[in-house]
Amino acid sequence: MKWIDNIFFIFFLKKGNIKDIKNNFLYLIFFKLFRLFLKGPFVISINNFKLNVFPQKTEPTCSILKRLKFHEFSELNLIENFISKNRKISFIDAGANYGYYSLFVASQSTENKVFSFEPSAVSRQQIIKNKDLNFLNNIKIEKFAISNSNSVIDFYESQYSWESS
Repeated sequence: MKWIDNIFFIFFLKKGNIKDIKNNFLYLIFFKLFRLFLKGPFVISINNFKLNVFPQKTEPTCSILKRLKFHEFSELNLIENFISKNRKISFIDAGANYGYYSLFVASQSTENKVFSFEPSAVSRQQIIKNKDLNFLNNIKIEKFAISNSNSVIDFYESQYSWESS
């Protein structure tokens, strides 16, 4: 990490769950001023797990740092309610991207089984790194796309991994 990465991490991200800095005006100013100099990755805590995030616009995790935007609470609440009513679940994350939902479900219980499907090589590598960061052995990552038909298709990988199709 460069010195600017160290300052950013120590003053803003090291303190705990990233949700705690959502309304931190100083954070927003620092991020806007120095974003071009930040390299990352930064390890943040969010919900029950850790996540590698990157400040570059080409990275899907950039929005977490830029806007402190988190995934939809209604979906997370639905998943939590379903898990609480069942002792263990099997979860399919189709188009898993960097694995947010996969990590969320896997971190709720080691009994849960998660199947992550991500055809993008760049995004799949991020899922693997995030899985390893959290020592989660209940996520199986596949390099396939999910479809309603069994056929071979062309897959186009964009420089912005979330735009691949």
